[in-house]
Amino acid sequence: MKSNIHLIYLLQFITLFFSFQAFTQKQLIVLDTAGREPMPFVKVFPDVGQPFFTNIDGKATFSNDVTSLQLSFSGYEDTTVLLNGQQQVTVLMRVLPTEFDEVVILPGVNPALRIINKVTENRKKNHPLENDAFTYESYSKFIFDMDTAFTKKVMELPDDTSKYMIGLIKSQHLFMMESSSERKFIPPARDRENITAYKVSGLNNPLFSTFAQSMQSFHFYDNQFELLGTKYFNPIALGSTKRYYYLIEDTTIAGTDTTFMISFRPRPDAGIEGLKGLLFINTNGFAIEKVIAEPAKASESQTYVKIIQEYKLIEGKKWFPVDLKTKVELKGFQMSLDKESGYVTGHGNTYISNIKLNPDDLKKNGFGNIALSTNKDAGDKSEEEWNRLRRDTLSSRETTTYRVLDSFSKAENFDRKLNGLIALTTGKLRLGYVSLPLDRIIDFNFHEGYRLGAGLETSDRLMQNIVVGGYFAWGTRDKDWKYGGYSTFHLNKRLGISIGLRYQQDVLTRGANDMTKTSWDITSPTLFTNFFRKFMDRQRLAEMTFTIAPLGNLTMHVTGNYQRLEFTRNYRFTNDEGAVLQKLDLAETAFEMKWNIRQRIVVLGDIRMAQSTNYPKIKLKIAKGWSGIANAQTDYVRLFLAVDEDVESLRFGKLNVHLEASQTFGDVPMALKQYAVGTRQDWNIVTINALETVYPGEFYHDRQASLIARYSFPVIKTRKKWFAPEFILHHGIGYGDMANRTQHNMKFWTMDKGVFEGGLILSGILNINFLKLGIGAFYRYGYHSDADAIKNLVPKISLKFAGFNN
Repeated sequence: MKSNIHLIYLLQFITLFFSFQAFTQKQLIVLDTAGREPMPFVKVFPDVGQPFFTNIDGKATFSNDVTSLQLSFSGYEDTTVLLNGQQQVTVLMRVLPTEFDEVVILPGVNPALRIINKVTENRKKNHPLENDAFTYESYSKFIFDMDTAFTKKVMELPDDTSKYMIGLIKSQHLFMMESSSERKFIPPARDRENITAYKVSGLNNPLFSTFAQSMQSFHFYDNQFELLGTKYFNPIALGSTKRYYYLIEDTTIAGTDTTFMISFRPRPDAGIEGLKGLLFINTNGFAIEKVIAEPAKASESQTYVKIIQEYKLIEGKKWFPVDLKTKVELKGFQMSLDKESGYVTGHGNTYISNIKLNPDDLKKNGFGNIALSTNKDAGDKSEEEWNRLRRDTLSSRETTTYRVLDSFSKAENFDRKLNGLIALTTGKLRLGYVSLPLDRIIDFNFHEGYRLGAGLETSDRLMQNIVVGGYFAWGTRDKDWKYGGYSTFHLNKRLGISIGLRYQQDVLTRGANDMTKTSWDITSPTLFTNFFRKFMDRQRLAEMTFTIAPLGNLTMHVTGNYQRLEFTRNYRFTNDEGAVLQKLDLAETAFEMKWNIRQRIVVLGDIRMAQSTNYPKIKLKIAKGWSGIANAQTDYVRLFLAVDEDVESLRFGKLNVHLEASQTFGDVPMALKQYAVGTRQDWNIVTINALETVYPGEFYHDRQASLIARYSFPVIKTRKKWFAPEFILHHGIGYGDMANRTQHNMKFWTMDKGVFEGGLILSGILNINFLKLGIGAFYRYGYHSDADAIKNLVPKISLKFAGFNN
């Protein structure tokens, strides 16, 4: 998700992506003949001294005594260079004219397998995020251009042909950005990275400050390696030797250590999203010294990405990543000029320095609740400060890029236009000193119909630590007005400590266990589920909430409120004393906890993003009603627990399990009982974490439990971009009971004999950009099924968005 959302925002502005020319350094620069791109990790044999490799930028230095060099790299012709007294030389290496795709048959056991097995055995020891704490600093640069061939042709065009565009391409890059960060980590999960500086051509928004981190993983040791949001089976993962071919291409001896250069590619029958490339394995710990990797198969989206990583042995203890390089080609984003066409490309580098392992001054209490954030002054660094951070001075094209795009941005007010896009992520459209909450404009549910309204709240431009807001709404179906006001006082943002006050005249879903809403989440799995809420009562509420988020993935709320419930739809509640009630007052306190284990939270300016996690996600709520406070005469306790977990395998698919249990103790109306979340309506939308064959409001209980499981098979690859089918199996079980049903004058059932359903979803029948359409069919069986089999069948439409959790 993270990488996708960066790309979506970036490509809204400019049809661009970046191309990167290596900075001039001493002695040796090695380039590819075809694209004039730097060639990392080329093996160089000097006539004097030991062999060495070029770095990630295709550069190297050598002794002044050297008079000739021989260069070697897999897939390229060996090249010999006579220096003739030269102190600096640029070498072009040519790709071999023919690359055979044969299977190499080795006698006996392939020696590369022994090395790969050793790497796998030592993977946990060498993993950068295992065993050792660390701190480091980093600097990143990305430059976006058109592809090399197109740029070369444009350079040859006369200036009177589309003069503006030619001048643009000749004098500057399309787009560029820089960032600097500091990171600290204590295993297993304390992690904090602060963006200390960022600079984006034409924009002054922290959204792009973490672009470098989003393009590739920090290391190459996980079972799954992610590139641009796609996960690939790692060639050093457990079981990789059964799915990859390996071949030792070269061996380099340095003292007592040996570096093996091993090529890898998936076996034809592997059935995985695989990578191809080169691994450089050092026998000192059998750790990765260098790696070059790219997808083995061309992407259907015409997106190509290649990563290069280099590791160094730090303090003689651990191999640690020091240089990360990414190359991207977006052939779907093209530009035409004078009958010539090209596509957007991009190169970027991240340099890691000042690495310290297990530093004595690193304390566990200094991490706060955010894993990645941007310092407030990060976008205001002077040129002198940037010159201290950069590896090299800016070229004239880079300087021109900043100057021209910054001027153009001011004229066109790009930052204000970007705010409109950012509002889709934050849920708030900033208008100077105030903001418009988008979720207040329109919503839908079966009780209110279309809920139309508006809201207004202060922005941080008016008050940094205080938010004051209000809203109103009207339902097209219930024909009723709602309104409210609220205020939040942020006492300590680092620890997420705040106090909230609110007063509202609104509606409450009968039997629901709603958690305190802290932020807009357009990717929430309940996005569609909430549409199916059918029975609601009027609620007048005054509430105070204390919130603390000591960790980014752990949030706790303590609330106290006084509320008046007024029942709708002619519902009446008869209490234990025989009184028939149409409304009642409640005094309630509650404790809530949301804990998404190992989840990372990213905060970029106003944007707060939660990255996905494969660890359990836990919700807990305990509410207590008190009698004797004002007019409140109802004692009760409500308990709610929900656990979600995703188990994902690149080869076998993904299993999602949702377990939910809740119970009410006390003499209470239906609003405080427990309802089974059902979303049945023929040919409506497939939902998640709900019983698809259960009608909204069909089952109510004193206590209940449900288990919903979905298994998604791997997407079936086809030659059609619009057709990528994915089969999903669904099964749901629900149980519940109620002690005294006669207290409630509404029609409902209980799941005392159990509700059972199965289903099959075929997603991806039609893919349109980020939207996947499909169909689903669900069937209820067991005691609560209908005698007429056709009435147990529920057809639905599957609607999924890329990057969403639906």
